[in-house]
Amino acid sequence: MTQRRRGLAALTLTLLSAAVLLPAPQAKRGLEWRHESGRGLALIHDGVPLWILHFDPKENWPYLHPLRLPGGPVMTGLSPKDHPWHRALWFSWKYIAGTNFWEFRDLKDPQSEPAGRTERSGPEDVETSERGADIGLDIEYRVGSDVLVREKRRIAIETPRPDGSYAIDWRGTFTAAGRDVELGKDTGYAGLFFRAAADWKQLRYLNSEGRAGMDVHQASAKWIDLSGVAAPAFGPMGVAIFDHPANPRFPNPWWRDRSSDDDGIGYIGTGLLFSGPMILEAGVPVTLRYRILVHKGWMRGADLEAEFGRFSGTR
Repeated sequence: MTQRRRGLAALTLTLLSAAVLLPAPQAKRGLEWRHESGRGLALIHDGVPLWILHFDPKENWPYLHPLRLPGGPVMTGLSPKDHPWHRALWFSWKYIAGTNFWEFRDLKDPQSEPAGRTERSGPEDVETSERGADIGLDIEYRVGSDVLVREKRRIAIETPRPDGSYAIDWRGTFTAAGRDVELGKDTGYAGLFFRAAADWKQLRYLNSEGRAGMDVHQASAKWIDLSGVAAPAFGPMGVAIFDHPANPRFPNPWWRDRSSDDDGIGYIGTGLLFSGPMILEAGVPVTLRYRILVHKGWMRGADLEAEFGRFSGTR
């Protein structure tokens, strides 16, 4: 077992047993908040984590794993062999000022790390209630001791709706530290990404423009959805990501796995830099906002469009 997987197992065990348990009135029936200061926050449903947000600075990249619906299988894939830097549901730039913050230095070594580090700095800010959790993280993008970009991140995760689905609102405000920096295009990798667990079958890709399958790749759209079946008895489930109208370059192109619909790889993400690099000017903040909807069933385009309407009206 790798050091990262040992760390994940240890954190999961801690959050399920010895972590701080917030008072029962702050959660709906069958739900419990568990927070280990400096390492993670979990929402537990009937003894099983619906999700765990990891933000230990030793991990590089804060990320969400596992992610599941009530009574359902794990939806996320963590550090798969083909791309061990894929962290389930996470945000990463690829090139900042020419330094790779995405891939490991040694692509064959799962213990390796990128040349650039993405990690939490300072204490987290966590608030929970029966409606959900609101988490604030200060994040630094640095090379050695040189901080290139600072991010103020807010993640708001609602408790499950009556149908079991729930929304994750993700906001990051990025500011270049000290000098202008370029967010490099490369192939377009940059932003918020979701990697599905390896057991997903019957993968369906759909976007707001009615495109499906391979046609969603690099296509501009207000939202993208990836659905599939991991446990036949549970049925189809999915994750949709919504772009906010206030984001730069809205509506943005999207990334998906480029192999085929039946290769067993479920993967979607934002493509802010597909159209070209972006300059972060020193001291001038740039905010990105997204909603992730974790849902049951094969959602219709009209229902996803209605969710986008609700999200687009938020500030």
